[in-house]
Amino acid sequence: MSDNLSAVLNGLTSSKTQPCFENIEKDYVPFVVNKILSYHYDSILDANLMNMYPGLDKECQHDYYFHRLRKYRRPFRQWQKPQKQDDEALTAISEYYKYSKARAKEVLALLSYEQIDEIIKKTDKGGLKNDRLEHSNRGKTT
Repeated sequence: MSDNLSAVLNGLTSSKTQPCFENIEKDYVPFVVNKILSYHYDSILDANLMNMYPGLDKECQHDYYFHRLRKYRRPFRQWQKPQKQDDEALTAISEYYKYSKARAKEVLALLSYEQIDEIIKKTDKGGLKNDRLEHSNRGKTT
């Protein structure tokens, strides 16, 4: 996050004096501000409302947030990132059922852990992946 954007956010959420909008107009990015404010319980409804009106001017959205939000320092919340699917499970499901990767992602959400483990065992072809553990422990005394 740039320093100017953090200054804009601090001005919206914790400053009680409204700055001149011409100074911050280029640094105000509505999507980013909405996303950041949507992670706080007291501003999520306001962020949702602003998302419903994407055609609003930046100045209108800034003024709404400035006058609507309670002024206090909000802690920084990390953006949630999409969870990476287990590549081994996706490959096994797509091979077992002859599905594409997109369809395998849908099926992965429906299967239990036991079912996924069973599919992985059935599609396992052996090879170096399993042998590495045995070879790495040879010659070592415990």
